[in-house]
Amino acid sequence: MNRIENERSVTGWVFRTFVLFGVFALIATVVIYSDAASLIAADDRAARYSEARLFAALLAALGFGGLAVYAAARSSIRRAARLLEAERKRLEMAETFRRSIAVLPNAVYRCEKRPDGRAALTYHEGATAESTGLTTDAVAGRAVADLFPPAYAGPLVAALEKAFQGERAECDAELDDRIYHHVVKPIRSDDGAIREAAGYATDVTERRRAEEQVRRLAYTDSLTGLPNRVRFREELDAEVRRAADAGRPFAVLLIDLDDFKQMNETEGHDAGDGMLVSVAERLKAALPPACVVARLGADEFAVLLREGSDRPAIDAAIRDVRAALTRPFRLAHWELAWTASIGVSLYPVDGPDGASLLVSADLALNRAKSKGKDGVEFHTPDMDITVAREVELHVELRKALDAGRFELFYQPQTDLRTGALAGVEALVRWNDPVKGYVPPSEFIRAAEESGLIERLGEWTIEEACRQTVRWKRLGLPPVRMSVNLSARQFRGEDLYRNVRSIVRETGADPRQLLLEITESVSMQDVPRTIRIMNELRGEGIRFAIDDFGTGYSSLQYLRSFPVRHLKIDRSFVTDLLRAGGSEPIVKSILDMAGHMGLDVVAEGVETEEQCRKLRQLGCGEAQGFWYSRPLPEAEATAFLCKLKGDSA
Repeated sequence: MNRIENERSVTGWVFRTFVLFGVFALIATVVIYSDAASLIAADDRAARYSEARLFAALLAALGFGGLAVYAAARSSIRRAARLLEAERKRLEMAETFRRSIAVLPNAVYRCEKRPDGRAALTYHEGATAESTGLTTDAVAGRAVADLFPPAYAGPLVAALEKAFQGERAECDAELDDRIYHHVVKPIRSDDGAIREAAGYATDVTERRRAEEQVRRLAYTDSLTGLPNRVRFREELDAEVRRAADAGRPFAVLLIDLDDFKQMNETEGHDAGDGMLVSVAERLKAALPPACVVARLGADEFAVLLREGSDRPAIDAAIRDVRAALTRPFRLAHWELAWTASIGVSLYPVDGPDGASLLVSADLALNRAKSKGKDGVEFHTPDMDITVAREVELHVELRKALDAGRFELFYQPQTDLRTGALAGVEALVRWNDPVKGYVPPSEFIRAAEESGLIERLGEWTIEEACRQTVRWKRLGLPPVRMSVNLSARQFRGEDLYRNVRSIVRETGADPRQLLLEITESVSMQDVPRTIRIMNELRGEGIRFAIDDFGTGYSSLQYLRSFPVRHLKIDRSFVTDLLRAGGSEPIVKSILDMAGHMGLDVVAEGVETEEQCRKLRQLGCGEAQGFWYSRPLPEAEATAFLCKLKGDSA
């Protein structure tokens, strides 16, 4: 700026000097010409005329020459002034750019490759540069590796090396607990060589933390903090690759808590969640650090045994797991010991990849659960055959439903006080044209697993209702018809509408229909259970609690249920006469039912002694082979007709 002002002063002085010089030249010319005119008039001065004219011409030439020189000088000075003004504007723009860069959250830089091969900064501006004090003036010519700590310089130098090789490079680098994302590009000179690179760094700390949070949520179980199913599957697939390269085995354990669902519904979800957290902590503490412990969902956990996965090591890990779970858990009001069913699969024997290993472990887990609580099963080839059979059974089951190959059998229920018929229970049977009657123990589970149980259940209710109408048309007395509802059927949102529609379409008397649900199903969602029971009771339909005594029902809830009947599970009847058997339990159930005004039906009565003991304890009704096996429609009709004839 001072230089420009000085140039302007010089220009003004030159202008004033040349103007003054030109004025004097013009005045001299006028005077000389005036003198020349007077000399011409005097003949005696003719000689001086020539000299004066010559001098005047000289002065005029000098004056006009000065003006020409001034004009040329002024033009040059103007050009210089314009250049100086352009330089001033360039400097102002550079300063404005520098100040703008300084407030940006980014760092903008330029680097050159020094003769020693190291990357050196030649320009470094931006908020990062300002905050660290490493602006251009401080870093020019200094190597990046000497200016920044390794966590920042290392990734940046590697990116610059790629840029010097002609590649666009990106990297993340950490500085002062902040994460910066760098983008570096090569700069080619006119000869095509790459001696420089330019780049910028953006503070991505918050974005990276948000991404990490999202990743943590996507891969972590929110309740226990353990890896979830997705993360476990990734760990399992990675372990398969490592094991394949190293030629070493490993094991997968699936752990399912026995009867957790019933406890969760009975004690409340808060208690259940607390127990799941405790289980997670115990599993992690019981197993080696190299193991991966995950929660796959609900009460199912998985373990990846990475090291030492020979059979003794696996057995030892299983013992540690069972010991950790059998130590009492402290719940809100009491301590409770727990058991778990465990399924095990081995790599590579039970599968070449993660998916097949999980399937194999799940098959082993199902086998363990089917044998009872607190069991451990290793996968065996016959389990795969069983699965194939189950798939075939699902297909056959669907075909049987479509072809109408299911029938209802009816088992009488007897009043122990009078010996009269109290009702019948409808039991579904599958009549296969090749195999004959397929037992329910084989197809009921398949129906539940395939999702066909709801369709089969609706058919059962409809056929039972139609049967009561057919018996009524034969003039037989009204008979109470008991029908079992599956857990899935009872949980269905359309249960009330479906049952009401069936009763109305068939013309059955709803007062004859008694729907049975197991004790455990009734406790899964108590408010909903009460609502559904009340809705159907409004239609005249009654409910019974089946398999009573085997679940976790609360007396308080039982009083809230609009039920008229309890059915004592057959296991209690079987042990009724054995020393130290179930007689105290049966007596307690009967006493409680008596105080609540409930009728009790004992299932599985097969001997006269059982019948006599139940009558002695005050049981109202009994059902079992001692009285009658389940009867097909024709035999059940004949049985009822005989009873009618005997009573006539």
